[in-house]
Amino acid sequence: MKNNQSYLSIFEHLINQKSLSHAYLFNGLDVLFMQDIVHKIIQYFFCTSPQKSKKGSCQQCKNCLSIKDRDFSGIMEINDPKQMIRIDQIRNLTSVADYSDLSQKANFFIINHAELMNENSQNALLKHLESPADNRYFFLLTQNKYLLLPTIVSRCEIVYFQNNLLLNKKLEDPLIMEFVRLLSIKNPLAYIILTTNLKPKIKEQGSEFFLYALLNAYHKIKDTSEKSRQLILLSQNLPQVRLNIDFERLMEMFCLEVLSED
Repeated sequence: MKNNQSYLSIFEHLINQKSLSHAYLFNGLDVLFMQDIVHKIIQYFFCTSPQKSKKGSCQQCKNCLSIKDRDFSGIMEINDPKQMIRIDQIRNLTSVADYSDLSQKANFFIINHAELMNENSQNALLKHLESPADNRYFFLLTQNKYLLLPTIVSRCEIVYFQNNLLLNKKLEDPLIMEFVRLLSIKNPLAYIILTTNLKPKIKEQGSEFFLYALLNAYHKIKDTSEKSRQLILLSQNLPQVRLNIDFERLMEMFCLEVLSED
């Protein structure tokens, strides 16, 4: 499994070679980890230390500190994981990309939870990925690239992140994979598996792990349904999920709702 520094080393090399691509798609379950990587990449890009090519970003210069404090003029970020990303948010971001200060060394645009863009929002972003301006860099972070339009994905360099939240847990549980497969084809056996076999797993492993295992399974079968987005929205509220004593019932309702859809 790659650690923080191994990802950074790749991008530091690209920056030193002046070969950074205009758009990257980070795909992984741990969005906070990917956010941290992006901001460290940007720190390295703007770091003023003469030793950065040997030692990495200094974490002490004005630029490094401003980026760490999320108070840097060269970054614009969308980060609202509890609701869908609206088209006006994307248009606001792209308008800044069009008319941002050309005296700035570069501008970085970050879209967290990019899978929460609907089709209209993605299309509004697409033309900027198709015809990128100089010194404009986009980072899209997603838990499931299959919820993005193929045209968006094809215009980005994809970086896959393995799960870093649950290092000692096995996400690819065969029973959970089978549950999601059956649910995706609306087979009633999914409900039986959930109520008979998976409830003990929820109690044993916790709702947080179970949610991430579900997200992983949806990603593996390349599910693009709205239900997958709903699971992602649910996973963003993990503190409440951990405390939710009715989580098992919540999953039952989710399962029944999927099975009853036309």
